[in-house]
Amino acid sequence: MFTKCVFRRQPTPTNHLSNKDAQDFLQKLSMALLADTTPQHAMEVIAESGKTPAVRNCARAVYADLHSGKTLGEALETSKSFDAFIVRGVQFGETTGRLIEMTHILLKALKADAAAAEEKAKETRSLGLAVLVGLVVGIVIGRATK
Repeated sequence: MFTKCVFRRQPTPTNHLSNKDAQDFLQKLSMALLADTTPQHAMEVIAESGKTPAVRNCARAVYADLHSGKTLGEALETSKSFDAFIVRGVQFGETTGRLIEMTHILLKALKADAAAAEEKAKETRSLGLAVLVGLVVGIVIGRATK
């Protein structure tokens, strides 16, 4: 007797930002830092102007950690909203005094990841369409030869 086996994808943490949300967060952070504001003030701005509730909630959490004395990198790590790559990049930017440049580099990396994911999705759709056309042609030929 066979039993039904169900595989479930592990859920991502609910507070983990999507690529698009992370781009929004970093873009706003970069603009605020270019305007020579503190990270705390940048979080206030992001908490008000973030495109999604996830971005706004993340900014509020990071603000609270900054207010308690953590660095921006520590606050991002504590929020668990970002991949380690982004957290380490921000920490490196803080350490070297090149935080603005690092936000630009991280944004480019996120945009490249998004573009690669979109390209892969296009390839997958094309392959799926080719398989579907093959099935239809096979069915039509099979019926025509009967």
